[in-house]
Amino acid sequence: MVKSAPLRLVIFAVLTFLILPFPQTSRADTPMEKSWERLEKAFNKLRDGMKDPKDSQKQIYIKLGVIMREEAEVCLKLDPKMLKNVPAADQPAFLDAYRADMTTFIADIDKLNVALEAGQ
Repeated sequence: MVKSAPLRLVIFAVLTFLILPFPQTSRADTPMEKSWERLEKAFNKLRDGMKDPKDSQKQIYIKLGVIMREEAEVCLKLDPKMLKNVPAADQPAFLDAYRADMTTFIADIDKLNVALEAGQ
């Protein structure tokens, strides 16, 4: 499998999205937190595999990308726990921004999955 700058850039973008908006917690209390934990676990395995990618592991990498996509879709449909801390008047705008960011994140995962399928 060829290491490529675009794939590394997408992985960096995904990692940045995972780290910045959602602080790490030791236990998941909500369905969204549980889904994020599964997404993060798949991402960490994929990131570790990309340090020294092997063609024989391609299907595993693809499966991890699919898991990331599925869990991101779950999170898109759920309301963030922090929504209760947002004033009621601001909640619709907050949710719109959250859903727009998640849609962008899912598009980045899709780009990653295309690159994984292509063996890049």
